[in-house]
Amino acid sequence: MLLLLLNQSPVVVSPPPPDTTTPPRAAPATRVASKLYPRTIDVRRLKTVAGTSDTLGLTGYSGAEASTGSSPEGETVLFTGIPASIQARATGRKKDSSLPQDVVYAPTWHIWVPRGALAKDAVRDRDVIVDDNGYRYEVAQNYWNLLGYKLVCIRLEA
Repeated sequence: MLLLLLNQSPVVVSPPPPDTTTPPRAAPATRVASKLYPRTIDVRRLKTVAGTSDTLGLTGYSGAEASTGSSPEGETVLFTGIPASIQARATGRKKDSSLPQDVVYAPTWHIWVPRGALAKDAVRDRDVIVDDNGYRYEVAQNYWNLLGYKLVCIRLEA
């Protein structure tokens, strides 16, 4: 409220009432994206450079090695804080002698990443994804389309 003094008599000027005929404004794109992609992930890649003392045949071993920590030192962090949607899928592996009602183990997970969050070809098969809850996934298939990445992953055991 604003008080004006005209001829020594106070006059109260109120702001105009809000316009109820206009619809509310749409949410910014970041808010919509956070509802579609409520999780955050980090993308890591295994370091597989062959050493000089681990020769096997003509060249050194350049595959992945076992690690006991939750944050292996043999990984390079490529991207952090990437918005994502993580969805469990029923498909996975079954034991050799399985019955139709046996539980599937090692189910697959689909991780969806919006187009603007990662560039095309930024994620490769066998990259490691770490979500905001600390779960680790290995990328089995990466697929790029108009909406961004669809990463088919298997959750890694600790």
